Amino acid sequence: MRVAALDAFLLRSAFISTGATVGVLGAQSLIILLRTWHIWYPPPAESNIASIGGACVLGAFWLLLAEVDPRQRTVLTPARRKILIGALLLFVLIVGGLLAVIRLTTVSPELLRMVTFPRMLGALLVAQGVGAVILVEVIRIVFPRASRWSDRQHYAAICVGWTLCSAAGAGLLWRAWAKLPWS
Repeated sequence: MRVAALDAFLLRSAFISTGATVGVLGAQSLIILLRTWHIWYPPPAESNIASIGGACVLGAFWLLLAEVDPRQRTVLTPARRKILIGALLLFVLIVGGLLAVIRLTTVSPELLRMVTFPRMLGALLVAQGVGAVILVEVIRIVFPRASRWSDRQHYAAICVGWTLCSAAGAGLLWRAWAKLPWS
């Protein structure tokens, strides 16, 4: 596979994984909201189909937004390519684990006892870092001015995004921790 084709594939994957994740989380949030309001009580199979449907719809929408052509001059440096591959793999693992925990109706008490604030905060920091890497790559595709960034500016943008997202996530986790059922 040529380098330009690999870069285009990685950038499309960043768009699709982001859109699909937003679709799944959006569908799950909507189902939880409808259950809370006593409007709709879907069985687990329908709930899973709705989640997959949300992932497909938003993943396809984001794919249409990612007009990355292999002939286009979209070149990732070797370091950026390795970081993006690692970020996409971690993103799939983290979001898959998160969705598995959300969808499991009976989580064992032993597993919940292992969930401590420092462990949750560590997972949050890793997830925010992965999200910052993918977000900066998506920004570089969408905004033409950002596509001319040097690697140094690119990594600085990742660090700023990671810091802001981690601070907001840690603050929200701190406020919500006492209200979680296992804390």
